[in-house]
Amino acid sequence: MPSLELKNPMGLIQSTLQRALELASFGLQSASLAKIESLEIPQLRTQLHIVQNPAIDIETLRNEFQSWVISNAIRDCIEAIGPSLEWARKICFLWTREGAVMPREDGSLHLEATIIGNDWNRNIVRYSKKFDRLPLPGKLHHLEEKYRLSPLPLSDEILSLNLARNCLSHRGGIVGQEDLRDRAEKGLLVKWKRLELTASGQKGERVLELPGRVEAGETISLHFASSARMVPLGERIRFLPQELIDIAFTFLLFAFQIDKSIHDLQEARRP
Repeated sequence: MPSLELKNPMGLIQSTLQRALELASFGLQSASLAKIESLEIPQLRTQLHIVQNPAIDIETLRNEFQSWVISNAIRDCIEAIGPSLEWARKICFLWTREGAVMPREDGSLHLEATIIGNDWNRNIVRYSKKFDRLPLPGKLHHLEEKYRLSPLPLSDEILSLNLARNCLSHRGGIVGQEDLRDRAEKGLLVKWKRLELTASGQKGERVLELPGRVEAGETISLHFASSARMVPLGERIRFLPQELIDIAFTFLLFAFQIDKSIHDLQEARRP
């Protein structure tokens, strides 16, 4: 009997994050170590030179390339969200059908439901294209409204990163009026989370930078801190390598939140 295999939304995001970070690492190391003497494309007999005296020098281009690598890695990360939410939608559709839910020995739940062909074709097959055309805010709204999926706490950060991705893709990273949520805003606010170590003692609390020294009697805490950057209208979005790691971590947390929301939906039907 054929079986339906549903991909894990969290697994899709995790694999994309890993690939993006590996490619970024390769690109950033290459940019730092490569000794470039000319800007000709290697192993080609015929080269294309648009202008005789390019205005950009190799060292400036090296810095531009590093920024370009990071921007592309972030674009890859945000573009993994759509397919992940599509698989979440399909899982939600199945788990909101009428049927018997039975616990397995390992504690997971098993659903036995009968779905008529028209209902399947309309929701699983045809609606995929419509869902794919929805903007990211529309996808999140659909899951919350139609399937009562728990709101994802990091949605605001992910939506701000999606705005940054749109700007990077369509305007070369130069913030335009199209990138602002409100025309009264003076720039694009991009938000994400980061892991932060703090040391607390008699003198109060301080951020601990590794490999920072811990004083006697201090307590070490690890928590999620908020980061944000306002990119003014007309300026270019640029991310630093450490910010790429923090943003990738934000996407990973978001993947866990999707997984937890689906788990909560399933657990609500536990007999």
